[in-house]
Amino acid sequence: MKLLKGVGGGGGDPFGKIKDKYSGSVVSIDMNYPRAFGLDPAGSSTATGFVVDKTQGILLTNKHVVTEGPVRAKAKFLKNEEVDLIPIYRDPVHDYALFKFDPKHVTDTVIEEIKLNPEGATRGTNVLIIGNNGGEKLSYIESTIARVDRPCVPMLDQNSFYITASDTGVGGSSGAPMLNSEGQAVAMVAAGDDSTNISIYIPLFRAARCVELIRKGQHVPRGTIQVAFKHKTFEEIKRYGVSDDIIKAYKSTAKDDNEMYMLTVEKLLPKGPAHDAGVRNGDVLYKINGKMIHSYIDAESFFDDNIGKKFKMEILRDGKPQTFEITVQDMEEISPKEFVEVSNAIVNNLQYLLAMQFALPIEGVFLAKTGYMFRSIPRAAIIKRIGKTETPDLESFKNAISALPNGKLVSVKYQHITDQNKTHIGTITVDKRWYPFQSAIRDDKIGKYIYTNCNTTKAVEGKKKTNSGTSSGSGGGEVGENTPYIGHSLVYVEFSTPFALDGQGTQYQWCCGVIVDKALGLILCDRGTVSTFLGDVQCTFNASKTIRASVIFVHPLQKYSIIRYDPSLLENDATVTVNEVKLSSERVKVGAKMDFIGISSSQSLYHSESQARQVVDVRADDNYSDDHTFKPLPYEVVSTSGASGSGVYLSKDTDVVVALGLTSGNSALLAADLLPIVQACQNAANNSQDPPKEVRTLPVNLKFIPLSEARNIRELDDDWALKLKKASDQFQRKVLTVSRKMMGTDSYEKFEENDVILSINDTPVTLVPAYHQLIDGNTTVNVSVLRSGEIVQLDAVKTTAFSTLGTTRLVVCCGLVLQEPHPALYYLTSPEKIGDGGLYVSAQEGGSPAENAEQQDVDYSETSSILGKLVYKVDTFPVTTLDEFIDAIMKRKHNEYVRLMAKNIDNGELSVHNIRLDLEFWKTRDMIRAENGDWVSQFIEHDD
Repeated sequence: MKLLKGVGGGGGDPFGKIKDKYSGSVVSIDMNYPRAFGLDPAGSSTATGFVVDKTQGILLTNKHVVTEGPVRAKAKFLKNEEVDLIPIYRDPVHDYALFKFDPKHVTDTVIEEIKLNPEGATRGTNVLIIGNNGGEKLSYIESTIARVDRPCVPMLDQNSFYITASDTGVGGSSGAPMLNSEGQAVAMVAAGDDSTNISIYIPLFRAARCVELIRKGQHVPRGTIQVAFKHKTFEEIKRYGVSDDIIKAYKSTAKDDNEMYMLTVEKLLPKGPAHDAGVRNGDVLYKINGKMIHSYIDAESFFDDNIGKKFKMEILRDGKPQTFEITVQDMEEISPKEFVEVSNAIVNNLQYLLAMQFALPIEGVFLAKTGYMFRSIPRAAIIKRIGKTETPDLESFKNAISALPNGKLVSVKYQHITDQNKTHIGTITVDKRWYPFQSAIRDDKIGKYIYTNCNTTKAVEGKKKTNSGTSSGSGGGEVGENTPYIGHSLVYVEFSTPFALDGQGTQYQWCCGVIVDKALGLILCDRGTVSTFLGDVQCTFNASKTIRASVIFVHPLQKYSIIRYDPSLLENDATVTVNEVKLSSERVKVGAKMDFIGISSSQSLYHSESQARQVVDVRADDNYSDDHTFKPLPYEVVSTSGASGSGVYLSKDTDVVVALGLTSGNSALLAADLLPIVQACQNAANNSQDPPKEVRTLPVNLKFIPLSEARNIRELDDDWALKLKKASDQFQRKVLTVSRKMMGTDSYEKFEENDVILSINDTPVTLVPAYHQLIDGNTTVNVSVLRSGEIVQLDAVKTTAFSTLGTTRLVVCCGLVLQEPHPALYYLTSPEKIGDGGLYVSAQEGGSPAENAEQQDVDYSETSSILGKLVYKVDTFPVTTLDEFIDAIMKRKHNEYVRLMAKNIDNGELSVHNIRLDLEFWKTRDMIRAENGDWVSQFIEHDD
């Protein structure tokens, strides 16, 4: 069974006049859901609605179209007028809802009110469904009503019959009217089953009542006793022990075939009015206040008319009558209209239909979106407790979060909605700095959510000034004895970033960290894990204590980063022992025996003997297409035998680390290559200075070819072949060639792709470590290359400085994360493709205006997402910097369209993206890393 967001089909003379008269009254609806709510995720969709009051501009559609959460919707009429829709009513139980529009904005399409005639839905009636089949704006299908007593869909509705008819339903027509030969709506599309070509329709009895009250400006009362009834035939009811006399009495008072049933208690919610009074599943509803109840409508009408009043409910249990006194509850009290956002997570009070579906009491906070802070807790969890504070509702949840400081590690007690027999304990790190902590309450009078700030700033947990000190030495001893010592130098490092930058998709990762200076708190770790300064780092020591750390160095060219923790946070903790490793300055030799000590994802230590099989230069994958992530320049690794993983390799029978496996795999970085940067960071920390802020190199990506190819194919002469052979080693018989070069640099102008690099500053070079050493510290170098069989001298090639701070600013707008292009992009493109540049779209939020944007190529055909492209123009304003983007975008107001011109980095293709600003849910935000390392966030005010 799927929700029909369509129904389609052919026409026919019997309904020709109906089509002509009422097609203008049926609209296609484009919905954008800016926030998750309950089980409804953020996103966008299309559906159908129809006009039931043309004067006041009231549209009827499904509740699963409007949803119980935020929605921004737009209706498109027959002659393409587009009008905004405001949700004004959502039924708490049944699958219908109302939108409102301004009729003055519809000037071309002739609108006729479609009258509701729920009594007209009878078996055998020929009907016409005018829908939005497959999102195609208008579709017709003729059918015949087959059933009027089908059970409803529990996920959509309770306490109602549904109607069925055969058709070829597809997505897009949820909310389409089922019209009889007089043009009256007798039912409305709800869902369909493609495998059987059967669609189901919601009857309109309760919807008709709602429309009349709304027309008069009156409140729509909805009462409940928190029971889902189910109709049973009289044959079925006998199996419940009901006597023939009672059945005969029911039959004699039934008005028609639609009342030849009795209702049973199918579901009831724990702690609800009926449950607390004593009603139980399987009870047969006999009378309410002495009157026999034949239908759902009779029962619901009574509850709606008697909110807050006590009544007597007589049931039959095992055929014997019992009477309970129950107070009718107001559905408003248990229908959630509020949600809370914290750290991009969304929670709301448990919804009635969800509670009924899973037989839960209406209490607890439902995790609709995990976001950043709750990423370790599964979606659809019911949060019972935060730390030591119970959270039965949103108010207690807000109080619990407000009382906790940023950075505090705290437990979360929860149950998943699908597994109520198990209680889980998870952990979160409190975050209230990356995203607003706020609540939003729905006001149905204006059709909007009103936001309130919930944040009461607390100090950051564990934020103390890091002590300076000098590096302490390592102890000695046999490896067997030393394994615990080295194990105490390994740290479980977790890194998460609230926004995906530089094309990185993953926002949470872990790796093995290696303590290289315990006095200063310096840890060497994988750059693929700790890839940016924008994020949060946690370090767990000895699988015993977790504290926060900060990023101090991200290598812009190689595969490692350095983080720093505060050693004082581990003082006087008897469960934690901290040691440090000694990095070798000697290069590993092939065949050398080593001991590997690693840490697993479960934070367990393990040891194995290993051997250096090969010391070899490696390079990153050269396939940049559709992959805009960081690519390290070529580097040297040791390939090992035996068990491997995340950890360190020690020279046999010593405590000296010769290689580091910062990620899993059978290769490791050589300690000697990392030692200079580690020493530079130590010296800076000891002198209260910042770590190195830039690294210089020739920005060309290298490729390796055999020396034989350079001689036989590239025409390398014998003299140079001999020089290169001497510069090589006995294991690697290769030369270096230029694979890609970075646009906008001197290297781009002077090198050509496929150049064979012969020497740097007159020193022949074939090995990557030697290549980097010859360039380090120089602002210019002289390079000899082989090009098309000729030796070419490239004099005074300028090296390029790369920042170790990475991306230090981003703008979030319309759900897009924009940044100035990162270095990896400039290896991919060319001046012809990139032009004057632009701003890189690194991420796109689900449910945002950007996701729902109109997209078209310059020839107006469909195109792909804006994600991963360069935005080079906002409306008519060229943009190459974030400041220029902000200046241009702030000229646009809420609900106005902004036109973004973008280019595909891979092929230079241009595209247009029209995005409608939503400053209610998607404010424009500027985030900058300050000199002191803190990220400063500012929301941009748009012009009035």
